[in-house]
Amino acid sequence: MNQTHRFNQRLRYRFRRFARKSYSAFMSLHREVSIGRVRAHVCNLEMLKSGRAVALCSLCVASMSLTAADEQSAVPLLDREQLTLEEVMVVAEKAELQSQNLRVINLLTSEQIGALPVNSVSDLLDYLPGIDARSRGANGAQTDISIRGGSFDQVIVLLNGQNMTDPQTGHYTMDLPIDLSMIDHIEVLTGTGMSQFGLSAFSGAINIVTKENFGDDSKPHFKVGLEGGAYGLFHPSLSGAYDNGRMSLTASAQYNSSTGYADNTDYRIGDLFVRSAIHHRSGEWQVQAGAQYKGVGANSFYSLAYPDQFDATKTGLLGLNYRKRLGAFTVQAQLSYRAHHDRFELFRETWKRVEPAAWYTSHNYHLTQTAAANLSVRYASRVGTTTAGIELRDENILSNVLGDERKNAGTSRFTHSKNRLNINYFAQQTFYWQGLSAGVGLSGNWNSMFLNNMAWSVNLGYELPKGVMIYANANQGVRLPTFTDLYYKSATQLSNPELKPEKAITAELGLRWRDEHWSVQGSGYYRWGRNIIDWVLMPGEDRWQSKNLTEVNAAGCEAQAAYRLNEWLREVSLSYTFCHLDKRADGFISKYALDYMRHKLVFNIRHGIWRGLGAQWTLSWQQREGDYTNRQGEVESYRPVVLFDGSLFYEWRRWRFSVDATNLIGTQYYDYGGILQPGRWIKAKVNVSL
Repeated sequence: MNQTHRFNQRLRYRFRRFARKSYSAFMSLHREVSIGRVRAHVCNLEMLKSGRAVALCSLCVASMSLTAADEQSAVPLLDREQLTLEEVMVVAEKAELQSQNLRVINLLTSEQIGALPVNSVSDLLDYLPGIDARSRGANGAQTDISIRGGSFDQVIVLLNGQNMTDPQTGHYTMDLPIDLSMIDHIEVLTGTGMSQFGLSAFSGAINIVTKENFGDDSKPHFKVGLEGGAYGLFHPSLSGAYDNGRMSLTASAQYNSSTGYADNTDYRIGDLFVRSAIHHRSGEWQVQAGAQYKGVGANSFYSLAYPDQFDATKTGLLGLNYRKRLGAFTVQAQLSYRAHHDRFELFRETWKRVEPAAWYTSHNYHLTQTAAANLSVRYASRVGTTTAGIELRDENILSNVLGDERKNAGTSRFTHSKNRLNINYFAQQTFYWQGLSAGVGLSGNWNSMFLNNMAWSVNLGYELPKGVMIYANANQGVRLPTFTDLYYKSATQLSNPELKPEKAITAELGLRWRDEHWSVQGSGYYRWGRNIIDWVLMPGEDRWQSKNLTEVNAAGCEAQAAYRLNEWLREVSLSYTFCHLDKRADGFISKYALDYMRHKLVFNIRHGIWRGLGAQWTLSWQQREGDYTNRQGEVESYRPVVLFDGSLFYEWRRWRFSVDATNLIGTQYYDYGGILQPGRWIKAKVNVSL
């Protein structure tokens, strides 16, 4: 036990380990007690020994603090003193993703989110290593997320554990009705993860976790925000929370609009979101619901030849989650539903600046609905933790272009439809022995179109002295073609209904080190990919075609270091990622699979200036691999890009004022070839907590 002093000089005690010993429970020391490391299997075993103790234990490293009420009457304790401690309840929250001992999770906290000069979830992710957030518009108008050189269809996105992945196309996966003030943290798992998340977790998984409360008491809390700036930016928001210990309720509403930074780049976005949690003797219940409307001027989104495109989407979601601990067993069940409606206009109807081509007879209309039910059971024993589960997921689309032709469509604009059923199942066993952690998993998927596909996972982690962890893993992943891959046909695209599922095996080796101030980690990986799906443009042709590329392998490395000192130097971090694909687009142009982020270097510093005044600065350099055809019909390669963002903020009581700026040096760049990104954008924001 090491005696530790923090910057506020309060006396507290840090327990470096929570072991299976007689003294491994805590009583009130009249001091703040910080538990440095709690292993899931140890927590489970300790809880099994006591019939009156209940714990929600994770497969991750958990940290918590227990602060006693009577601090004034305590007597300082010396390291040499022997203490007799009574048993108390120890509670650790379950991780939404995977164990940090076996896999590395990149994390964005609410404090970090609040300091960044962004107002959308998709823009936030671009600050994390290994993630490529490719925008076609501004402030979340439309963003594709790729991880480790994978495509936007190879990433699974979760909202409080609910799968938000769109089976029509990954372009709409980030249509999330979430205000940033509602986010508690964002977890990002890089690498294949089918054993834990099912299909589409081909190159990574992202889980967005919202807050259950805004304060420490049972009073209602409200947050009001207003942001404005260049290009007619107008962004009001309102959120509230109530928590009495047994029941919590959070809700948010926001509206975000801009006249656009270039011709036909205007947008209007409205979000509503509600989440409630009930802690009852019957179990823990959570329900969430959300809705979003988005109308976006889609200048050249899918073809530079048509700059007057427009995209309007509506998204609705509903989820119910239940968790109950029964002795050594933990049971979790979830019901979820998501609907997404899209109207895409190749020639923007409200403008009519250009007469539509003769072959253009109708806009594209799509209604995608996904419904899922899953059940998992976790069992804690002296060997480790055993987990097994099953999920039924139904995916359905109504469209005027995607799917099979409907025989009885009548006057409905949805003349085509397609339905497919997924049954996902998995089993996983983790083992713990002293500093060694190991996990093996097996998962499978039966799909009504593609029949059976299997995957496996092997994860190892070993903890060395002084906070050093080394890990190695190998995981297999499978992704099914989207409805767009299979059926979309237009003047510029031609799909392939005979596509096969793409498969990959990813192997990774890395290490992590943490102490009171430092956090350092690095890893290297190699991914063997088969039947990778891509849209390609062959020489002399004017239509993109969806194809299975026989083999695409990826190799890369990631390194990051962060230092945190005090309120004046809150965080300094540096990260670098490198990715290389062994296949080039020789003889054709790749739209997605071979068009990837090769180098990404990000330096970030957040610091105080004077009292409540502080600043955040981010400098990034990136080099994208791939070619594109410009507006003049010439083939170009992507150029290196340097971006500089900053935020100056002042916090006073319940008020927070900030001036944010993105792309301060006015770099001209493209995330997708020919689609110009915003230049310098100045914004001002004020938030008040009530």
